[in-house]
Amino acid sequence: MELIIAILLGILILLALWNIFGAKRHETDPAISLMQQEVLSLRSQLSENLAVNIQTINQQLSNVTSQVNSQLNSVMQQLQNATGQLGDRMDNAARVVGDVKKDLGELSRATQQVFDVGKDIASLQ
Repeated sequence: MELIIAILLGILILLALWNIFGAKRHETDPAISLMQQEVLSLRSQLSENLAVNIQTINQQLSNVTSQVNSQLNSVMQQLQNATGQLGDRMDNAARVVGDVKKDLGELSRATQQVFDVGKDIASLQ
């Protein structure tokens, strides 16, 4: 009987030790828990910093795009003005050439008339 009680007592002690050590195995180490908290905190900070950086980059990109568009509009306006001036000059040159042709035609007729008058004078003599 004493032997049975000793065996049962031994089994109870083993079960108690098993539960104590088993429970400790399932408990997390405070250092690991602290490390997990730090990792989560770092992840949160990185996410916030990344969001701020993305917002800053988008704002700067928007500013650069606006400046480039402004410069392109300015260049386009200057090109349109230059093209208009060139067109006006070409029109003036064409008008001058037309006037010169007209004047040359009139000069040719006047020269022909002088030549004819010269022939008439020569025939009268």
